[in-house]
Amino acid sequence: MSLESLPPEQRERLLAPRATLVAAAGRIAGLKSEIWMGGAHSTTGTPLEGDWLANAWVIDLAGDTHPDALIKVKRREAFVFPDMEHRPDRIDRLFLLADEFAAAARADHGPARIVSLCQHGMNRSGLATGLLLRALGTSYEETVSMIRQARPGALANHAFEAILAEERYSPSL
Repeated sequence: MSLESLPPEQRERLLAPRATLVAAAGRIAGLKSEIWMGGAHSTTGTPLEGDWLANAWVIDLAGDTHPDALIKVKRREAFVFPDMEHRPDRIDRLFLLADEFAAAARADHGPARIVSLCQHGMNRSGLATGLLLRALGTSYEETVSMIRQARPGALANHAFEAILAEERYSPSL
């Protein structure tokens, strides 16, 4: 049976990326949006489908989410890079996205949720979610703890974790 032969609701569920809530609105001072992280091919978490995505902003870090899965997203930013043990090229763009998404997460009429998606919802989405949490004012330790509580085993990429620890990107600067 091909994917195309399935009823639309069934196809949507199979293609749906999955994510886990990292921070509910209000968990961090001034946070009005939910913060989620997950993966296009993750088997862990809530399927992201239908109207749930209608007021979501997504950072797509792997570029392999099926196009139909994110059709209802309010905003999608692609920043694709490999999950390698080194600093990603053009990472400054990811810092800018984290700052912009953090400002939106504090806004009165911002997105209901912000979702970082990579392939399996562990490392690239962990880095993007971590930068967003740091931009929202969480410490390095709190950031890593929140991510690993939501997605056990996340941030196994030591280069990505080290980026989150950099003082240069602490919210006080």
